[in-house]
Amino acid sequence: MPRKLTTDQLEWLSDKCDDLDLNLRTDYEGRGHYESPGVGIVCQSHELGLAALLMAATLSQDSTGMDWDDVLHELDNAPAPSIDSLGLSSIAYWPGLSA
Repeated sequence: MPRKLTTDQLEWLSDKCDDLDLNLRTDYEGRGHYESPGVGIVCQSHELGLAALLMAATLSQDSTGMDWDDVLHELDNAPAPSIDSLGLSSIAYWPGLSA
């Protein structure tokens, strides 16, 4: 069963995606997965790292007073995205996360 993002997490992620001209998708099923829709971020290929960083930050949102070691720990433990090509853009998506 997918982990569900909280309303606050989704709002924060949506705001950050808007700020960075990225497209948040909460309905992406992935090619050939046919599972329940996951959360994804549509971006250019050079922004895939940024998408993964945004998701790691989203998942650690309840953390306060984080220092650099905490950030590295969160990045190390964040789920790796699946990636699909969408023609001129790509999508980093997390099938294990839902909106």
